[in-house]
Amino acid sequence: MTTNSDLKHIIVELKTKLNLTQAQLAERLGVNASYLSSVVNGRFPLTENLMTRIKLLEENNDMRIMAQKADDTLKNAKLSMNDDSTAIIAKLMGMIDNLQTQVNEDRKLLNILVDRIINQKQ
Repeated sequence: MTTNSDLKHIIVELKTKLNLTQAQLAERLGVNASYLSSVVNGRFPLTENLMTRIKLLEENNDMRIMAQKADDTLKNAKLSMNDDSTAIIAKLMGMIDNLQTQVNEDRKLLNILVDRIINQKQ
């Protein structure tokens, strides 16, 4: 079970990682800023839906960072390789872009599914 103290830590860490204000974070999570503040301060309970959204946002950020590191590594490798290797690197970079696009689409679908499940329970 996530306590208010744990939630505050998670929110602060996520805001820092994403370089966002709490209002911007709330927008990314698809909730009102005052609602997020109320949840963090214990005035409203943390719902499964909101926790799922937070986890998805964290995972999406982690995947974005990993993709950026892979992209940077490939770009650096590209600078030191011959023409044949450059074509392979370009193809790999395209594959990474396609994977990142698919992950983003999957995350959108997961958000829709979470919303539907929560709405069916109500």
